[in-house]
Amino acid sequence: MLLVPLAIETPDGEVPQTSTPVVWTWLALVLALFVLERVVTLDHDLALGWFPQGLFAGVTFTVASSSLYGDPALFDLWQLWSHLLVHPSWWLLALEIVLMVTIGRALERVVGTALFLAAIGCLAPLGGVLQVLVGHQPVFAGGFPLMVGLSGLLLGRLPAASLRWGLVWWVVVAVGCWPWFRMPVHTLLILLLVLVLTVTPAPDVLTTLLATVVVAGTGFGLGTLMRRRIAPVRG
Repeated sequence: MLLVPLAIETPDGEVPQTSTPVVWTWLALVLALFVLERVVTLDHDLALGWFPQGLFAGVTFTVASSSLYGDPALFDLWQLWSHLLVHPSWWLLALEIVLMVTIGRALERVVGTALFLAAIGCLAPLGGVLQVLVGHQPVFAGGFPLMVGLSGLLLGRLPAASLRWGLVWWVVVAVGCWPWFRMPVHTLLILLLVLVLTVTPAPDVLTTLLATVVVAGTGFGLGTLMRRRIAPVRG
C-alpha cells in the first residue's frame, strides 16, 4: 500500500471536474525529457548502438543549456522556464507529478486554463532568478519551486481547501483506494518548505529558503487577488 494525495476539496466538496490541458502538457514535457535523457545516456554508456551519437550530443547539450545561468554569455531568455523541465532524480520528478496532478489540476479547474497558464509563467522562473541574483548559479531547480508557488496560489485562492489523502493498494496497477485523512493546504505548504530545507546542501540553505518563501508568498498574493476579483467556486 502507498499513502498518496487524492484530491483537493473545498467546504462545498471537490472542485469542478473540467479538462486540464496545461497540466497534462507540462507533465508530458517533463516525463518525455526525463525518459529520453536517461535512455539515450544508458545507450551511450553501454555502447548499445540504439541511437546515433548525434542524438546523445543533442540531448546532453539541451539538458545542460536548459539550466539557468547568470553569466550573460551563457544566458538565454528561454532558460527562465526550461530549467524547470530538467529533473536530477526520479523521486523529485515523482513528487512533482503527484503535486501537479492534485494541486495543478484543481487550480486549472478553478481559475481557468488561461489564468493558470499565466500564473505558471509568472511563478515558474521566480525561484531560479532569485537564486541567480544572490550568486547561486547555475540553477538546476526542477519544477519543485513551482510546486511551492502553486501551493501558495491555492492557499490564497481557496484558503479553506484541504488535500484528501488515502491509501492505495496495487497489483501491477492501482486496484483500490481507502480515503484516510484531510490536510489543510497551509500545512502542506509548510511541509514543502521543510522538504526544501531537507534536500538543500548546507551552504545553499539560506538562499534557497529565501527564494522558496518569496515564490510561495507571490503565489499566495496572486491567489488572494484572484479570490477577491473572481466569483466563488461553484460545484
